[in-house]
Parts: sequence; C-alpha cells; structure tokens
Amino acid sequence: MTTGLVLLTHEGVGVAMMEIAAAILGQPGMAVQVVEVPHSMSLEQARSATAAAVDALAGVDQLLVLVDLYGATPSNVGMEMLQGLSVRGDAPHVGALVAGLNLPMLLRVLNDRERPLAELVERATQGGTQGIVAQGVNSGDVNSGDVNSGD
Repeated sequence: MTTGLVLLTHEGVGVAMMEIAAAILGQPGMAVQVVEVPHSMSLEQARSATAAAVDALAGVDQLLVLVDLYGATPSNVGMEMLQGLSVRGDAPHVGALVAGLNLPMLLRVLNDRERPLAELVERATQGGTQGIVAQGVNSGDVNSGDVNSGD
C-alpha cells in the first residue's frame, strides 16, 4: 500500500518542515508534495495548487494531508479536496487530514509510511501530541504534576 503525503500549510511552514525532516531522516521514502498558501493567494489559487499536488500523487493508494492550523484556509482547502477524492479519476480514493502539523508528527509519518491510513493517522496524532512537552515553570517539570489543580 503506497501513501502519498501533502503538506498543506501557510507560506514558509511546509518547505521548512520537509527540509528539517530530510536533514534528520534523509530522503522521505514516500511521495510528498508541499503546498504553501501565502496570505496573498486567492482561495481558487489555493484549490488549484492543491489539486495539482494531488494529481502529482496519482499513483498512490491512500493520501494523508497534514495542515498547520485547523480552520484556516489550508485546512479548509484540504478538507474540500478530500471530499472530492472518490470522484476524481486516477486520484487516490481514500484520504485523511490531520491538523496541528509539527516536526514530531511529520517525522512519525515519514518513519511509519508503510502503515494503513487509519494507523498512520493515529501515529501522526500520537507523534504530534507526544512531541509537546512543557518544562521549567518555576517548580520544575509541569508534566510531572497536575498543572490545572490550582495549587
């Protein structure tokens, strides 16, 4: 099963993330397209760029879209695109979107690229959330106690 990956982000985010991931892991080992949406890009231009990225991944069985910010233009365009996958000729017919792109999420996806889509989505969200750690708030590691207790 081959998975295609689209990073659909605000300008400057997707390319930088892929450059860092490549520096850490080497070549991605999977088909990856990056679409960055600058603030000056129209909605129609964003849709067109995203469609071109999906077309470039036509040989894959499943598609994972990682976006940087849920509810923003890249996320909305990605959701729109996924809804139309099943009616597009040779495009992958199954896809998923995960918002909140961070480097641990991307590295997890690239490392686990051979998994079925549902597992890959789970691994992406795990990597993304497990990569968020807060430390150094006066008394030490905030992850070791209940920061919401009001103490």
